[in-house]
Amino acid sequence: MESEVLSMVCEDPFASIREMTRELQSQPFFSDVGWWRVFRILRNNRVLTRRSRFRFVWARRRDLY
Repeated sequence: MESEVLSMVCEDPFASIREMTRELQSQPFFSDVGWWRVFRILRNNRVLTRRSRFRFVWARRRDLY
């Protein structure tokens, strides 16, 4: 699930935790995911704030080129 959340961050770094949770809940394998689980994944990867998510995506895209 962690890779799924991080890929969602790459797609839209300015999405809220609630939006990410709703998107995960719409998928059959992650129907039981809650707000706290997404929060913990973001916190553990140091991308909790929208600013840090943007920097995460920017650095990742820069490394691709």
